[in-house]
Amino acid sequence: MRYRGLGVIFIAVLTAMFASAASAATVDVELGVYWFCDPSYQDGVCETKIVQGDTVHWEVVEGIGHSVTECGADCDSPTGTPLFDSGGINIGNTYDHTFEESGTFLYYCQGHPTQMRGRVVVFAAVGGESELAGGAVNSAADSEAQDGANALLIGALAVVGAATLLTAGWVMRRFIA
Repeated sequence: MRYRGLGVIFIAVLTAMFASAASAATVDVELGVYWFCDPSYQDGVCETKIVQGDTVHWEVVEGIGHSVTECGADCDSPTGTPLFDSGGINIGNTYDHTFEESGTFLYYCQGHPTQMRGRVVVFAAVGGESELAGGAVNSAADSEAQDGANALLIGALAVVGAATLLTAGWVMRRFIA
C-alpha cells in the first residue's frame, strides 16, 4: 500500500510538471523606424502566426514612438473601437497582447499608418492541441509548440515507466516474498 501511494504522488507531480511545459508561447515582434518584424516589411504587412492563447510581444527597437493598434476589417478605414491598442510606445518599451480567440487580426501604427502594418493569424486550439491549418507558426512559436509536444511525449513515457515500475514492484512483493 505504501508503494502505491508513492506512485500516485509521482505520477501527479509528473503530470503537473509536463502540463506546465506545454503552456502558451510568447512571440516577439520588433518595431523599427517604419516597420514591424524587420526592415523588409517597410510599406508591407508583417504576418505573425500563433496559436490561440499565445501572446504577441511588440518591442520598439529603433526609430521614434509607435503604436500597435488593431484596425478592424480594413487598415485603410480603421475601427474606432480597436480590440487592442498600445497607445504610444517609445524605444525600449514593449506592448503585449494575448489572443484568446482564433482569427485574423489586422493592426497598424497610428503614427505611420501606411508604412507600418501587420497581421496576426491565430489558429484555434482544439482539445488542448494546436491546429495549425495551412502553415507553420513563427519560428519562436513553432519552437515553443515543438518543446511542448516533446515535453508531453517525455511525460507520457515517464508515466508509463512509473506504472511499469509499480507493477513490477507489486509482482515481486506478491510472488517472490
